[in-house]
Amino acid sequence: MIALGVALFVQMIHFTIAWYLIDTFLFKPLATIAFEQEHSEEVLLNAVAERKALFIAEQSNQVLQWHKRKELFNQHIPQIQVAFSHSFANLMCPIVQSLPNNEKEAVIQELSAYIVKKVVHHE
Repeated sequence: MIALGVALFVQMIHFTIAWYLIDTFLFKPLATIAFEQEHSEEVLLNAVAERKALFIAEQSNQVLQWHKRKELFNQHIPQIQVAFSHSFANLMCPIVQSLPNNEKEAVIQELSAYIVKKVVHHE
């Protein structure tokens, strides 16, 4: 019975030593590596989210700037000042001659504005 108790005691000591070695050289390094990978993944996800937010803000800023510049361009489109002469009316549209003077001027203004719009916007 004494030999069995000593063998059991020796096995307990060996198990404790094996547990300490496995814990020190296997479990702790693996846990550290897993924690570092999880932490680096969180950092990368945060960086991606920040860049995405920055990209969206930059894109909305570019759209806003585009609309501002487009509006500014529309405000400063060159206007053609048409000298109302019979030659312009005869060359551009002979049917204008049959209109009264006030309607003739309005039609010529509309035509000139349409021509300017087509030339400037290349539509």
